[in-house]
Amino acid sequence: GFRGEALPSIAAAGEVELVRHVPGSFLRAFHPKASHANEHNLIGITDGTTRVLVKQIAGSLARRVVCWLSPGERLEAGQRIGMIKFGSRVELFLPVASEVVIRPGDRVRAGASVIARRVRHLDPESVRAALQEMVHG
Repeated sequence: GFRGEALPSIAAAGEVELVRHVPGSFLRAFHPKASHANEHNLIGITDGTTRVLVKQIAGSLARRVVCWLSPGERLEAGQRIGMIKFGSRVELFLPVASEVVIRPGDRVRAGASVIARRVRHLDPESVRAALQEMVHG
């Protein structure tokens, strides 16, 4: 990508289910209220069994996030899905049956870093424990 910009890509082939632009404020992207208050794009993607939601959040500097996708569009693994400008951020919402492999403080690179892996088999106790941790921290 270009300096000060990131070009997020999708790890697995799938189909775009949702693309929605939501107007809003331009707080610093890492401000606690930015996720809900700032201008953002919502991008829903499925591979037929798993759904993920990508949220591109505009920040106070560049005030711009770009999505190049349309609902119904087929995606290939590694395909770029858009661009976030300097001072913006991306949130990724994964299924409970995902194993997050990055840790706080890790540097991630679009198209190179693995964020999470799909877990094929989960016992009910593992699902319950994951939900409890999400709810109670």
